[in-house]
Amino acid sequence: MMHTRLLAVLAHPDDESFLMGGTLARYAAEGVDVVVVTATRGEAGQGDPDPKRNGQRRERELREAVAVLGVKALQVLGYPDGRLAQVPRPLLVRRVLDSIQAWAAGVVLTFGPDGISGHADHVTIGEVTREAVMSVEAKVGLFQVVPSPATRQCCRRGAGAFDATGLTAVDITAYRVLKVRAMQCHRSQPQPFLGEPETIAGQLIDHEYFRLAWPPVGAFPPTDLFDAPGRPSR
Repeated sequence: MMHTRLLAVLAHPDDESFLMGGTLARYAAEGVDVVVVTATRGEAGQGDPDPKRNGQRRERELREAVAVLGVKALQVLGYPDGRLAQVPRPLLVRRVLDSIQAWAAGVVLTFGPDGISGHADHVTIGEVTREAVMSVEAKVGLFQVVPSPATRQCCRRGAGAFDATGLTAVDITAYRVLKVRAMQCHRSQPQPFLGEPETIAGQLIDHEYFRLAWPPVGAFPPTDLFDAPGRPSR
């Protein structure tokens, strides 16, 4: 199998587990080097009222979660939570581009224009990541997570009427237990599922959905994240 790498570029601790935990766990189990880049420590989120302590706590939870998912490496950029849009755009693009190039990523996952929840940090990191991918000379497939039954279930955010046309659906049936375990690592955040992961995993939606944002897709969306146009099959 070709040595492949997948890079998830996200805004906060817990994005990786709630939005795409099954996908990350699946590809890691299949031999892909999975790397998570998180722009902030989530210090403005729920948890400890002291921002510094909260950021430390949420980073610890994040490290536990990515270990559960089988992630090879984690990079926390440390930008201020809730204020990503105020960081100079060229600096953010450069940091993301450095990560893409350092890991020789073949596929990059991030937010789409909606940011799933409309959170400014989500929207900003999605835009920045798209700019970075489009500036890379090597061919990189960029996929954006989209509102779906899976995001509605785990993040309480999603589309009212869902249409999977043109999307890449990743079957996470065999990895739902790992997704639950990773979500439960984020103990400071509201939990959509409480209880034994092995017992409640069957309640999870069995697919996570992504839209190919770059390179342009033809008439049919790729059925695998590594089958995007110009990308070598695994």
